Amino acid sequence: MPRLLHTLITIGCLLLLTGGLGVVQADEAWDLELKGFVDGYVTARLLDRGVVGVTLTIVRDGQPVMARGYGFDDLEKRRPVDSSRSLFRPGSISKTFTWTALMQLHEQGKIKLDADITEYLPQIELPNWFNKPITVLDLMAHRPGFEDSSLGHLIIDRPDKVQTLIEYLQTHQPQQVYAPGSTPAYSNYGSGLAGLIVANVSGMSFEDYVEANLFKPLGMVNSTFREPWDAQRPGAMPDELRNNVSRGYIRKGAGYDSTAFEFIGHVGPAGALSTTADDMALWMLTHLGKGAIGEKRILAVQTAEQMHRQSATTHPDLPGMAHGFIETHLHGYPAYGHGGGTAHFLSDMVMVPGLGLGIFISTNTTAGGGRLIQGFARDFIRRFYPPGPLFPDDLNATEPPRQDVAGTWVMSRRSFTGPERIATPAVELSFDATDRLVISGLPDPSFYRHTGNDHYRSVDDPDDQIIFERDEAGQPLRMLPSIPIMIGTRPGFSERLDANVSIIVFAFLTFTGVLLCAWRRMGRGLAPLPGEKRAAMVTTLAALAWLIVFLFVVVGAIGLEDPRNALFHYPTPPFSGALWTTLVAVALTALAAVLSIPIMQAGTWTFWRRLRHGLTLIVALLVTMVFWNNNLVGFHHF
Repeated sequence: MPRLLHTLITIGCLLLLTGGLGVVQADEAWDLELKGFVDGYVTARLLDRGVVGVTLTIVRDGQPVMARGYGFDDLEKRRPVDSSRSLFRPGSISKTFTWTALMQLHEQGKIKLDADITEYLPQIELPNWFNKPITVLDLMAHRPGFEDSSLGHLIIDRPDKVQTLIEYLQTHQPQQVYAPGSTPAYSNYGSGLAGLIVANVSGMSFEDYVEANLFKPLGMVNSTFREPWDAQRPGAMPDELRNNVSRGYIRKGAGYDSTAFEFIGHVGPAGALSTTADDMALWMLTHLGKGAIGEKRILAVQTAEQMHRQSATTHPDLPGMAHGFIETHLHGYPAYGHGGGTAHFLSDMVMVPGLGLGIFISTNTTAGGGRLIQGFARDFIRRFYPPGPLFPDDLNATEPPRQDVAGTWVMSRRSFTGPERIATPAVELSFDATDRLVISGLPDPSFYRHTGNDHYRSVDDPDDQIIFERDEAGQPLRMLPSIPIMIGTRPGFSERLDANVSIIVFAFLTFTGVLLCAWRRMGRGLAPLPGEKRAAMVTTLAALAWLIVFLFVVVGAIGLEDPRNALFHYPTPPFSGALWTTLVAVALTALAAVLSIPIMQAGTWTFWRRLRHGLTLIVALLVTMVFWNNNLVGFHHF
């Protein structure tokens, strides 16, 4: 089966190496070399990494130079990817349309970027825990202060569960955990609020506004934020577009599993776009053209220039946010763009104004797709351009690194109040024998060289930096990566996944021992006092309840090997069982502790039995703490 699938993909790649937009550069040799490089690069990785389909486009000096489709957008039908027809789902790249719409309304004087967003959101009651308003610019810089949450609501697979934008923003409001403007923490919810601002200020639905003011003026006829909703919501995706949406794929065993559609329309401004590579060429040309393609203008030059300027950064030596676009450096060239991902699609878009260059690439296969698109723009620029003005000259520090930055760091984009807290994104830092900083916790280890003053650059990509900030006492305080949408901080004990897992594993062993001891005592004919019997029985029941919780967790974790189960179907039945059973386990643990107080004081048990019983209660209380702190007790969730 795998050989057949790979054969089909190979045939598709060989048949589909035809230009999508058909524009020939004056420099034909460069154009041919470009096409040869891209075709070879993508085709080799598509086959090696098991990706079903890829679409991409490259623009340069005000015109498209290449658009390609590779593989299939429908493997079952053997329908090839076509850059002019196949609609891919670029996820968070959708946000660049939301930010552009905001800038249009700002240009018209209808929105002030420094205004309190509550002025434009009468339907939403927002928290103000820090007595500081959230501004429009805070939304664009991903600094509204919200925690992150996605399981079971961000991406769904049933159209009848799709809410309106207002309903979603009212019913899935996250906690505000940072002061607005203080801490970058990527926020889909904040982007949804931005889309609602566009709708409220314009008097149009978000989908209508984008079609009338962005898609139509630019001729993006194969792009839409609409989805194939059910009858409860008007204005669904037109059939002529729906029929051309690529299916999404995930590896399953020796083959692939696909899905017809994944719904994001309830928070559409954050990620519901469906589009073609040809249309994305128009989008990149518009921004590289300072708001216009030829006579087609959607932003004034001054507004476009403002939008592309940095609006926030974590450090002067690092890229920042440019009014919604994410800044980066590629081979020493300043660039801006955005990445995006859904359950099945992974995409990247980058624009390099100094080169007049724009690149968009998208895959319809999550497993392997990331490895295909990661680094494509960087490798392309390395191949065709000399190092840019920001390329570092000296990568060698004169002093050794301060190794107290080693250890665990957790990222600011995470859940605080939901069960997702236990999966807080974290990285492990260490130093190797050559004083290189090693970052684990990623698909592959990354290596960084110290360049001085707590600054580090990637060994493989000198544009990729990490900078550490210290507090007044000189202790490491914040880890600042090149990507400006989150930062790292030191975790507390309850935030450390290794600590939580260690307690759970030790608890499993302890509670298993408790049940074995209880089973042995059953056959010994002992006649304990009533109080002793109650304390021992309740402690044993608490141990049993926790073991059942662990069983539910293990079964649920096996089911999460397919990430769609978490995104689409959370909470799964095993996880729901675990959440509810924790209520019983916590109650029994508390009762066991209360009943054990007089028994432990009476001293009728032997020293060793009291020790065993006391340690069991301590372990039960510790595991209760783990589940409580990570919001894994039923009522925290339901």
